[in-house]
Amino acid sequence: MMQMETQFDSEKKIRVHQISGTVNLPEFREIMQNLYASPDFDPEMNALWDYRQADFGKVTNDDVRAFIQTVAAYWSKNGSGKYRAAIVVPGMAEYGICRNYESQFGAAAPCMMKVFLDIELAWKWFSASEEVVKSMASRPLPS
Repeated sequence: MMQMETQFDSEKKIRVHQISGTVNLPEFREIMQNLYASPDFDPEMNALWDYRQADFGKVTNDDVRAFIQTVAAYWSKNGSGKYRAAIVVPGMAEYGICRNYESQFGAAAPCMMKVFLDIELAWKWFSASEEVVKSMASRPLPS
């Protein structure tokens, strides 16, 4: 079962979503519907999507396209698209799936998004300038 806990920090203009369980389309749709219906939801907040406790084992390429359609359907009603969304994943397999999501969304994405393997890099990304963001790696570079 896929679950999400969300913390809203209106002072810092960020929401943190912690996802656990098996990632699947029906529960993702329900989670998104509840999120966008929440009175605390502000489309102008940055978002950190923490999937480090989630299982992507059953996510298919068709699911990735359906996830995009779900987000786009809800997002078209909200927000300017000027915020950032960081997606943090536990490993390379999940990184690949989420990079596929990011690249397929492309310029039509409702915000600037980036996939990370390192949560500290994700937090730094939120406060980085536009110039730094363009060159910022989303995973630790080998030493």
